[in-house]
Amino acid sequence: MPGRVEWSELGGDEAETVLANLLYSERRSSTRVRPSRGDFGIDVLDPSKREAGKYDVYQIKRYAKTLTASQKKEIEKSFRRVLVGLVRREPPVPLGDWYLIAPVDNTVDNQLDWFHSMPDNVINEMFEDAELALNEDEKQRITAWRNAPGRVIKWEGRAFCETLAGEYPYVIDYYLHGGAERLRSAVAEMSAILRRDVSAGEALSTGTVDDVALVTPAEISSHLDRIFKVLDTDPHFRYEFSIDLEPGEITRRDGMIAATQEIQPDGRTLTFRVYQRFSESQRERPIPFRLRFAAEDAAFDEDAYDSWRKYGTPLSAPAEVDIDLPGGLGVPLSGGLTEVLLQSQGEDYAARFRIRRSDGTYSPTLTFSITARTGPEQTGVWESGTDESGYLTFDTRTDLETRSGTWGFTRARIVGEEIDAVLPSIEFLQSIATGNVLEVAQRVGPFVDYREIPSHEAAFPDDVMVYLRALSVIQTSTSTPVLIPDLTTVSATDARDVAEAAALIGGQTVFGDWASIRFKDDASSPTVGPNLEEREVSLDDHYEVQIIEPLIVKIGDQELTLGAVERRLLSVGYEIDDGEIVGRPLTNDTAYRRYLRGLPAPDRNSRPVKGKYLGTRSEAFDEQQ
Repeated sequence: MPGRVEWSELGGDEAETVLANLLYSERRSSTRVRPSRGDFGIDVLDPSKREAGKYDVYQIKRYAKTLTASQKKEIEKSFRRVLVGLVRREPPVPLGDWYLIAPVDNTVDNQLDWFHSMPDNVINEMFEDAELALNEDEKQRITAWRNAPGRVIKWEGRAFCETLAGEYPYVIDYYLHGGAERLRSAVAEMSAILRRDVSAGEALSTGTVDDVALVTPAEISSHLDRIFKVLDTDPHFRYEFSIDLEPGEITRRDGMIAATQEIQPDGRTLTFRVYQRFSESQRERPIPFRLRFAAEDAAFDEDAYDSWRKYGTPLSAPAEVDIDLPGGLGVPLSGGLTEVLLQSQGEDYAARFRIRRSDGTYSPTLTFSITARTGPEQTGVWESGTDESGYLTFDTRTDLETRSGTWGFTRARIVGEEIDAVLPSIEFLQSIATGNVLEVAQRVGPFVDYREIPSHEAAFPDDVMVYLRALSVIQTSTSTPVLIPDLTTVSATDARDVAEAAALIGGQTVFGDWASIRFKDDASSPTVGPNLEEREVSLDDHYEVQIIEPLIVKIGDQELTLGAVERRLLSVGYEIDDGEIVGRPLTNDTAYRRYLRGLPAPDRNSRPVKGKYLGTRSEAFDEQQ
């Protein structure tokens, strides 16, 4: 473990690099703002844990001895620039708390008194600075930030820096005590172990086993444990490795930035995976490489290569690679022909889209997470991203040389998706039709016209949209997620049942016809309504019948019970059929249904029935005539 850090003996860049990397290790989501005219005095930004949506600023200074007057002025200047950025930077950084990081003992008499009064002194000077000329709105915003409840303006001194150094000693070791070279040695030792093991296997197969010393499992375990401990001292990256009997597919995982495979003659494979420790890992330790594409190889795709060069689209191509991966892992790749996958990193942003229809109405507004990339030539821009549901993908390519381009939306498969998760995207896609206009906006702010929709047909037929919208209405009456079925397997009957269920839930009355009702053997006889005496059913009489039924619909493999409905049969006559009471239409076969919101669904095999006496059969037929 490294000893105490002699901060005063470190060069300016060296001290600030070490302190920044210690801070990254402590706050893994933090990012560094590289020096420029537009950095507004910001060294490191970290999402605030105290104020959601805001960023704490860390100003790093190498000062390790009692501050001089000029050093205090530099700190005041940095604080001032942050406040100017608060009110004048575009786009503004939502500023949280402000911290000074400097490995110097902040004594009360010489330094802390100055620091405690520094913020207000700087603000007062800014307000009186005629050259800066802050307007009243800018002054109010600075004052509101300064006086916000719980506002933190803090100096983290030598004790803080020493604590971080003790917590993350591998940062100190890597930058100050030769740890980088030990990482390379550890990787070389790993490869040597594998080669020794392979040599032993070859000796066994040729009968010359006496010429080798076999590596025991315990010895390998001990070696691997030591190597892992050395690899885990890399301040920028973490490593994962495995030895497998056969080459395995390398799949991308969260945080993984590179992977290599060293395949031995017998097929056994050493696989290394490299993960970034924090968001700034690749900026602090860039990964340079050189490529020579094998254009003469049959697998080389010239069109894909041209697209990558101009727009930065993904490219998979045969090439000779020299790469400086962390820990010396680029060695297995150097020199030979290999398959490389390249994609530009790009810049991320959020954008909102909506469609203005020709009748003046709008589609749902969708927010897309988009990445803008360009290729090595920087003659084109490729922007692509998906909406929040992941169903719609937006893609545009702009040729900066010809000032022309293409744009469009593609959709993913919706089968098995929750209806409410994807319906807004479907409605948006359905509005991409001739005569409508695509509008775009930033994450906040007004919409502007982007493009008029060219000749284009609706994504789904009208009857499919009716079905999908009905599924969304049904979702309001069940806590079970309603999943979109394979639309090609939905029968006309199932589609009608779904549409009727949605209409009922929406408050509509659904009319239809009926053929018969049959009572169970153990059922009590139907009774008349409350306005008349209860009486036995007469075969000579005419009734209106109310039945409480469960509302059940089939949606693909799902069968959902959505509550209770009332089915009212307007004209019923009873008869005896094979010893059972059966009701059949008398003067008409009209029935209607309505949804009984909030009423639990009855058992489908035991439905409550009520009857209302309307008169005798003869009276009913006389009225009909």
